[in-house]
Amino acid sequence: MSDGQFFKRRRTLDKPKAHLSMVMITSDVHLLLTAHALTTEKEEIMGLLLGDITSNDKGQNVARIMEICILRRSDKRKDRVEISSEQLAAAAQEAEKKGQMLNQTVRVIGWYHSHPHITVHPSHVDVRTQASYQQLDKGFVGLIISCFNSKADKSENIQIIAFQSVQSPISHDSFVDQDVDILGENNSPSEHYQALERDGLDSALVPLRILNEGSKSNVLNRLVQLYQTMVEEEDQTFEAEITESEDNKIKIIHTNSVYENVLCNLLETQISPAVRELRAKYQRILNEIQEWERKKH
Repeated sequence: MSDGQFFKRRRTLDKPKAHLSMVMITSDVHLLLTAHALTTEKEEIMGLLLGDITSNDKGQNVARIMEICILRRSDKRKDRVEISSEQLAAAAQEAEKKGQMLNQTVRVIGWYHSHPHITVHPSHVDVRTQASYQQLDKGFVGLIISCFNSKADKSENIQIIAFQSVQSPISHDSFVDQDVDILGENNSPSEHYQALERDGLDSALVPLRILNEGSKSNVLNRLVQLYQTMVEEEDQTFEAEITESEDNKIKIIHTNSVYENVLCNLLETQISPAVRELRAKYQRILNEIQEWERKKH
């Protein structure tokens, strides 16, 4: 059985549904998620999602995300992100303050991370991490932003999905019991599905809806915080490299050059475009106000 046949066999089996029926995010949150994901194409970024989970008139569980909590990475890795218990606690306190300010329930209801240069689908590590969060809160949701993937016409292809972990409808052993060859064309099982089946896990996509409305927070402040976080990450890396360099003057010169190059790249590719876009948005708002006043008179 080829990998393609194997995947098709999996899709024909009934999969448990996710606890959530819908995830809704505001357009401002979508903007911040995209901006954060595009800050680096070398490593994954991460953050936490603040909001609340309620039931609609059909009794379905709906997650509404109204804010994000940008996390500083202590360890930059190409294909892995980790959220510490301290970061979770700090985000919970921030959510509580936000709830008090808005006079409504706000809590940590999920996490997000990026997939630079790879597909938007969750890896077995993502599914396993998501499952561990759902043990504490079954409504916890994960968002993945796939970026830096160019289309044939050279345009950027940015995708975002919401997912939860569910119990796998099959296991590796069940295939063996049915005397089905699960080996792929390269005579080795798919590492991804083999790992999921070993854990008894699978992923389920949750419909994601972007609301055409702003959030109740200051987006500009969040953007400033985002870029401050990036600078702090680079400062931390720079200080660690300088400490390790000790009296090696050549290495110190190299570290300083790399640090300055990173900051210049941040200014050129992230901060300057954001400032230009904000100025353009400000001008559009002024034009709309002037048009509205003209029609009023």
